[in-house]
Amino acid sequence: MKKFLFILPLLATMTIFHSCADDEATMPYTPPQEHSFSFTGDLQVGDFTLSDAAVEVKANIGAAGRMDIVMQGVKFSDKMPVTLDITLKSVPCTETDGALMFSAENIVPLIAGNPSSDYTFAFLTGWINADASEITFVAQMADDLAPHVAGMTFTYKANESDSDEEGEVVVPPATGGMEHSFTGALQVGDFTLAPASFTVVVNMATSTVDIKMLGVKFSDKMPLELDITLCSLVCTNEGGKMVFSGENIVPLIGSIPSADYTFATARGEFDMRTSALTFDAKMADNLAAHVAGKEFVYNGALNK
Repeated sequence: MKKFLFILPLLATMTIFHSCADDEATMPYTPPQEHSFSFTGDLQVGDFTLSDAAVEVKANIGAAGRMDIVMQGVKFSDKMPVTLDITLKSVPCTETDGALMFSAENIVPLIAGNPSSDYTFAFLTGWINADASEITFVAQMADDLAPHVAGMTFTYKANESDSDEEGEVVVPPATGGMEHSFTGALQVGDFTLAPASFTVVVNMATSTVDIKMLGVKFSDKMPLELDITLCSLVCTNEGGKMVFSGENIVPLIGSIPSADYTFATARGEFDMRTSALTFDAKMADNLAAHVAGKEFVYNGALNK
């Protein structure tokens, strides 16, 4: 099997929330080479599965840290009389632990080579493994399209590939985080806050997320609202779910780190197919009595 290594020649720290980021540092690097990968696997479009679907990935084509994804011969059902070649262009990508991670929002695809906002994708996320033998991605069309495509979900998995040549795929980190906002209900101990707003910012370069809880109160008698940010929770993509967790987290209260509100544990997941966010956390037991062991449970939906 041909092996392709995703190597970072550029070291950079991405800015997510101002208070979570360090100073940026860069070093010179060798311009990346262009490479193409061809995959054959199962593409699920809504309730319809297209077997032996061909997908081509072109990395560093046009710009470093960008990739084009070409889905060939796509159908939305077995009754669809024609097939479509759908290209998602200039998707940001970055190497993380040997895998090529990619993610984007609001993509106007090329249909048969022409831009078509009638098929806009609200988001796309996925990865290619270190030897370029496997690919997984999930994408969803926008909700404000024609009824037959609005909110249509695409899920693709393949474990066989062909490449254009031997060599390294050199991909620098993306230059910014992917931010998602949610509205739902937050239960803090016995108190429920609804509606409650959360923001999730994904750092593709480090495979971490920041979770920001806005306007938090612990009871209806609490005179102040707190913005609480949990930085750098470890994140993985598990079959279309963005799963994240952390332990012993000193949060930001506003923009100031506060050990008085330390979280012993935090975990959650963003299901990219249903646009649902779930989150639960517990504060440390050795804090002041009014917050010690306080439990947080959140269920929210992506703001679109």
